[in-house]
Amino acid sequence: MIVNPTELDIDVYKDRDYSKTFIIKDSEDALLDISDWTVESQIRPTYSSDSLTAQMVVDIVTADSSITTSLESAVTGVIDASTPIDLNSTTTATNLVWDLLVTTTGGDRFSLITGVCTFHDTVTREVT
Repeated sequence: MIVNPTELDIDVYKDRDYSKTFIIKDSEDALLDISDWTVESQIRPTYSSDSLTAQMVVDIVTADSSITTSLESAVTGVIDASTPIDLNSTTTATNLVWDLLVTTTGGDRFSLITGVCTFHDTVTREVT
């Protein structure tokens, strides 16, 4: 069981597809057996928030010990990115938090990865 999660910040863009693949290895750089893992990943405003911003789609490939998290543009299109990046900025983003939670068939639950999700507004959109 992993005790301390890896910290990794991610960037997600409004109205864009997002995907990130992680290869899971042990401390000796060997692929870890993840065949008994169930994995889920969520984005929330804060670590203690009951409000769910997005549930990521998670795909596990046990043959190469990979876990891919993704969001479709239909999901990212409805997330608000309204906080100015800095004073007087016209560029906006919202800092959220995310994690990758593992549950083993033995019932162990641990965060594999956790971090800040900076959600960015975008410029180019479909013209209606």
